[in-house]
Amino acid sequence: MAFILAIILTTSANLGEIHLTDNTVIKAEIVRVGRSHIEYRFSEDSEILEVYRDSVKKIVYPSGEILEFSSNENKLTNDNSFSFNDLSLKIGIKSEYLLGDTTYQLGGYYTTSTGKSGNARFPLSELSFPVNTYNLSGMISFIFLKNFTLSTIMTFNLNKDPGKLKDYDWGIYYGDPEIPNATQNSLDIYSESKLKIKYQFIETLLRYNSKLFSNFFFISQLGYTRQNFSFEGKDAVQSYPSSEEYFAIKKANRFLEGTVITYDANYNILSFSGGLGYSFFDNFNTSLQFGFMPYVFIKDRDDHVIRYKLFESKTYGQGFLAIFETNYEILSVVTISLAAAYKKISSTGRQTQTFYKTTEDANAGDTAEVDSKVFSVQNTISIMVEYTLF
Repeated sequence: MAFILAIILTTSANLGEIHLTDNTVIKAEIVRVGRSHIEYRFSEDSEILEVYRDSVKKIVYPSGEILEFSSNENKLTNDNSFSFNDLSLKIGIKSEYLLGDTTYQLGGYYTTSTGKSGNARFPLSELSFPVNTYNLSGMISFIFLKNFTLSTIMTFNLNKDPGKLKDYDWGIYYGDPEIPNATQNSLDIYSESKLKIKYQFIETLLRYNSKLFSNFFFISQLGYTRQNFSFEGKDAVQSYPSSEEYFAIKKANRFLEGTVITYDANYNILSFSGGLGYSFFDNFNTSLQFGFMPYVFIKDRDDHVIRYKLFESKTYGQGFLAIFETNYEILSVVTISLAAAYKKISSTGRQTQTFYKTTEDANAGDTAEVDSKVFSVQNTISIMVEYTLF
């Protein structure tokens, strides 16, 4: 009899109380307090049941602690009514594949240090740098006031070969009296170079989640991103597509060994986005966001090593983005996320060109300014594992 009484007393000691908004009280063991559901069971051998979190007023734990729920925050109190806001810390690691490019064009209105000015074709030249890389990221997130998450993500590329640089030049022979049939729109020089890439990415995000109705929730997000792309182009193959038309003979390809170009592009992006999510279960949800990048500042530097010519520009613009994300909480402290994102960026400004060594084209120190446009399309797919420290 004493043994049975001990079991009853032990079981009762583990039971808490779930107070519902309709004043119903459920006496049970509290298994887990989730984002949208609370899990409980009546004994260790019974099945785990669920109740919607928004239908609960408070939970009274066996220790006497009380977890109260309101529309704004959760607070944990004891008999002295001490309270504090929820705070949680997460760390994560992400594997990502980035597919896209960063491209710049030049041409349009030009001025030179020798006093010349005018309007040229735009674009007169285009250089497209692929950014096809496998990346690894580390993340740290603070969750506060229940619905806010502040995250910082740092990303580095794993592979060094993103693809080949493609360089286009139009209208090179236009205006040459010896080639009267030359046009501005003919592609006169085309080259490809092998590339090496170094990629660094730092992003800070402030995210807000809010329950709407049923299992739907609203997401809004404010972010600052800094992307640094650094390229080295080697072993170029240069061809002359219009040579047969203009010279009645097809010019042979030209091979340029060694480093022919280095290029650095630094993106600074301010973005905001919003969208809807749906929780299929307490530990499984998906969401879709669309956003706008109202401020994009890009500073780039192109050193045409074989021409002893430096190209530098500062451009400003905007962009658009879309994000699809699915989250699955395996354990109460481990979450796996799958995501796909699309970004399109466009910016305009002026480019300064400087010869830093005397050549047959110009003297050292000669400069020119032209119109410039820098744009990028970036597609990513990723998987991330997050761990909740507290």
